[in-house]
Amino acid sequence: MTDAVTAPELPPAASVADAVAALAATARFADEDPRAALVKLAFRLACVADESPDNVPVTRELRSILQFVADHPGTPLDAIDELVIRRHARRASSMLAQS
Repeated sequence: MTDAVTAPELPPAASVADAVAALAATARFADEDPRAALVKLAFRLACVADESPDNVPVTRELRSILQFVADHPGTPLDAIDELVIRRHARRASSMLAQS
C-alpha cells in the first residue's frame, strides 16, 4: 500500500508587480544608485509579466534582475557590477519596447 503524496495548499497568487513593489519599498538605494533605476525597470517588467504570464524572456530577465539586486543590497558597486546593470537595463528596455 502506497501513501499518496498531496501538494500543499498554496495561498492565492498575488500579482508579480505587487511583490516587486513591496521589494522596492524595502530597498534603500539612493536616487543616483543605478540599482534604483534597475528596480524601477523590474517593476515595469513585473507589470508585463502579470499581463502575459507565459512571456518567458520577460520573467527570466525579471528573475535575473531581482537576483542581482538581492545579491548586492547595499554593497559598493565595482566595474563588473556596473556592466551587469547596463546589460540588464538594455535587455529590459528592449523587452519593454517590444511589449
